[in-house]
Amino acid sequence: MGSWCAVFTLCFGSKFRVAADSAAPAAGAVDLAQAEAAPAPSASSVPAPRAKKKLADLKHPDAEHLLLGINFEGLREACELVGFPYMYGTDTWKYTYDRKDHPEMAWLYEAYPAISDRYNNNPIQGYDFCFAVKAWLKANGHENESICQVLLKRGSKNVRPANVFYSHMQCVPHHETIMRMREGIATHKERLPQPTEAAKVLAAEQRARISELDALIEEAKAAKDKETEKKLQAERGELTACPADEAHLFFWLGAPPPLPLC
Repeated sequence: MGSWCAVFTLCFGSKFRVAADSAAPAAGAVDLAQAEAAPAPSASSVPAPRAKKKLADLKHPDAEHLLLGINFEGLREACELVGFPYMYGTDTWKYTYDRKDHPEMAWLYEAYPAISDRYNNNPIQGYDFCFAVKAWLKANGHENESICQVLLKRGSKNVRPANVFYSHMQCVPHHETIMRMREGIATHKERLPQPTEAAKVLAAEQRARISELDALIEEAKAAKDKETEKKLQAERGELTACPADEAHLFFWLGAPPPLPLC
């Protein structure tokens, strides 16, 4: 896959940027531990007229949705809504998106043959997810809305103004992008918005239960008890989707906001 860059930066008005850039091995891993803090570009490096125009647009009420972020549970919610896998093996919904149904996405097989081969042509890349979302929005009369807006209208608590920007490449398999995001959280957690003390306590309980579930799942596998294994996997998927101490992180997955001029 060559190399790719993951960037975490606190939105908005951040005083620093944390970036990692490394050659990714075949499995798509990236070592965010090698990241170094770097100062954000100075205001003088931004073309003033263009920046002013963007800032003015983003402050307009009609542009408020452009600043929305989504947390991990929201991503899972979106995947379920459009029939796309969040994390294979723990999802409880039926996958309805199939790349083979969309000839316009066939270019991915040629562009990223190693990924296609590794996952037996399963549609898991970021490009697939974006297409699945767009197709769902169009099919359900939401052409002029984003998936975040739709989730908000449905009463979701997993969409809010973004407080973290995550830069990623769409060629990366969807679940690997989620893994890289969590690596970034672990590496730079002291620089990110912090969870409440209550959320930390609840998350500790959740992770303890996850450890128990892992052992129980192995026991069910050994006993060839498929029904119990499936039930335990579903519970594990619910807990790992978005632990309490990650729920306050709302990711902006698009372009970063313009830098302030002062």
